[in-house]
Amino acid sequence: MNWLGAVQCPHCGGRGITVSPIPVSVATLPERGQAVCLHCDTHFPIRAQILDLTQPRDLTGLTLAGASNHVPPVPQLYEAVWRPRSLSLLTGEPFSPARELALLNAWLGIQPNELVLDLGSSTDFYARGVAAHARGAMIAAIDLAEGMLRVGIDYARRDGATNIVHVRAPVQRLPFADASVDALMCGGSLNEFRSMREALAEARRVVTPTGRLFTMSLLAATSLGGKLGQCGARTSGITFPRLEQFNETIQAAGWRCERQQVFGAVVFTLMQPVEA
Repeated sequence: MNWLGAVQCPHCGGRGITVSPIPVSVATLPERGQAVCLHCDTHFPIRAQILDLTQPRDLTGLTLAGASNHVPPVPQLYEAVWRPRSLSLLTGEPFSPARELALLNAWLGIQPNELVLDLGSSTDFYARGVAAHARGAMIAAIDLAEGMLRVGIDYARRDGATNIVHVRAPVQRLPFADASVDALMCGGSLNEFRSMREALAEARRVVTPTGRLFTMSLLAATSLGGKLGQCGARTSGITFPRLEQFNETIQAAGWRCERQQVFGAVVFTLMQPVEA
């Protein structure tokens, strides 16, 4: 899977880049180097095996929740402290990470040689879960927070995941060509994006006609305690739609809901693109 051929230059919009020094395999990036657009010759840096395709405008307008991911302690604490416990707290029932990943892999059904994007990948929790289950696939972990990507690389090395590449880029302007991606996934970041609809519409742009998108996201709480907790979180820019609002946003962004299951304030959704 030559995933570099699917990359779209954020400067000129041309498809395809080259990387130097030449990586040892299509599933890796050099420790340091650069990528060059095949069309406009714009150069993009590679640092610590992270391809940086951000533009100056990409870091403006972040929500407070999104900006917090750039604070140094957060990437180290995210998966060590919050992620293993989060779904049990949010669903009100025992919900282990293994249970979540089993649902992800069963619904998404990644096949060998497919290109998969992990949107708002944080520390690669979903990327590593799919990489272990579908070793012939290529997963690109996409996040704006370089610290999250660096920790994700450390975890991927620890787990022996050799089919994940890391790209620093905004989800609202994905650096991939139209209809070039087989599947996408987003675990928990969807509520933090500046615009949920904008992120879903961009995912729709890059997915193939037979592709799909799996999301784990949060809904408006119904309990008093949940409502009080979400009231504080809303001040940081996190959104909590009602289920009907969420499904309307999905439809407006060009998706249809193929499968959906709600556990407390958590909703898992499998979407497929609607024909234009």
